[in-house]
Amino acid sequence: MRPIPPLLLAALVAWPSIGYSEPSPQQSGMPPGWQRSQRPDAADGSAVTRFTLVGKSLASPQASGSDRPDLVVDCAATDGSSSHKGRMLAATLHAGAELKVLYIEPEEIHGMGYVPTIDVLFHTDAVKQEKEQWSPGGDKKSLSVPRDTLKKILHAHTADVAATDVHGAPVNLQFDLADSSQVEQACGW
Repeated sequence: MRPIPPLLLAALVAWPSIGYSEPSPQQSGMPPGWQRSQRPDAADGSAVTRFTLVGKSLASPQASGSDRPDLVVDCAATDGSSSHKGRMLAATLHAGAELKVLYIEPEEIHGMGYVPTIDVLFHTDAVKQEKEQWSPGGDKKSLSVPRDTLKKILHAHTADVAATDVHGAPVNLQFDLADSSQVEQACGW
């Protein structure tokens, strides 16, 4: 076997990196900001407007593909009898990892059952961090965002959400909020 000349070896090693650059968000196939879509509501046939905002994982796990974090808000149009043009149906945060679910006994029930919750720390912009308990989704990778918390998030420029995965590792997510006025209008706020 012949040895490879040093100049050719250097060119072969450097060749894959020539002209390579990290793709920008526009190049990666996911435009920034809220993505809007329409879907029919199976229950009554009315249209549901879905808004999706892709976030980023700042700590374990590094989500990619379909497991990347996102915030989804579903709104429905009203029949016009209300002063609002829409109403919020649900707000769901997909964390991209299975989260640690706690089961607490509500004070009102005493021994009759336990309610599943997930401890969440969140803050928006420069506002002090708040601790809340959010309801988990059936897959334990998603959370139901309370209405009042969603309103705070929609009025911010950034929102950071932290929880713990099933192995005790931190799950830190960040959402850069573009103009959320279309979400607020569709949900009647």
